[in-house]
Amino acid sequence: MRDEQSTPGKIDRNIYVIGDSHAGHLIPGFEALSAGKVTAMTSGGCIPFRNVDRYDSRSEIGACARKMNEYLDMLNNLRESAVVVISTMAPVYLDGTPFNGKSIPRVTGLGVELVTDPEISDHYEVFERGMRQTLTELGRNENLEVIFAIDVPELGIDFGCQYFSKELSILGFAVGDLVTSFPLSECHIAKEVYDERAGAYRKLVYKVLEEYPTVHVFDPSLYSCSETECHGYLEDYGYLYRDADHLSVHGSFYIVERMISQIALLRN
Repeated sequence: MRDEQSTPGKIDRNIYVIGDSHAGHLIPGFEALSAGKVTAMTSGGCIPFRNVDRYDSRSEIGACARKMNEYLDMLNNLRESAVVVISTMAPVYLDGTPFNGKSIPRVTGLGVELVTDPEISDHYEVFERGMRQTLTELGRNENLEVIFAIDVPELGIDFGCQYFSKELSILGFAVGDLVTSFPLSECHIAKEVYDERAGAYRKLVYKVLEEYPTVHVFDPSLYSCSETECHGYLEDYGYLYRDADHLSVHGSFYIVERMISQIALLRN
């Protein structure tokens, strides 16, 4: 296990990032820290598990399952030594509730289904079955090193705290007013709020991963949360989020640096 305080080296293998936009926001960090190619196997709103479909009123039923199955088929057939990073937004999909009233369309007409057993109505059971099937499949390919990245805490603050007032005009010249209007001291959520929101999801993930000892688990809350709050801003990195729940480029660098430092990806 690498010292989390050490400077991470570059990953010397190709990296495949599979999931929804909460997997996609990790890609800038991996591109900065990879000596190999970074491939995005991402599709907005899709859970990266075999035969799991997720849709809402804006999307086509069945599209996510088809896309993720296609990506998983590609990974199962890889013959190169590679790193696979699995990540997805979770509490919104599992509980069917938006955090802090944000992104209502995500839960309008929400469906989370196992296409091979559509009678299962419990989203947590669908998630667990799909996760087990996916990790079992990927584990058969000895070329792959798999990381399961737990979902980042939802900040629940628009624009990731980066509110800017309207452009000013002085003597006919446009002047950008870059004064942040959201106090940095309030750019966080209470840790107890995050624990309550993500508790059932995290418990499920850790339960499943106990049965897959070769899969690395990375928990970003260990680095973005203190005992009392989960941060949206850090002095050395700036704003960690670009909206209510997606990492900014700076946040991506911060989280991926810690992922690489925590997990012994580079083999001698």
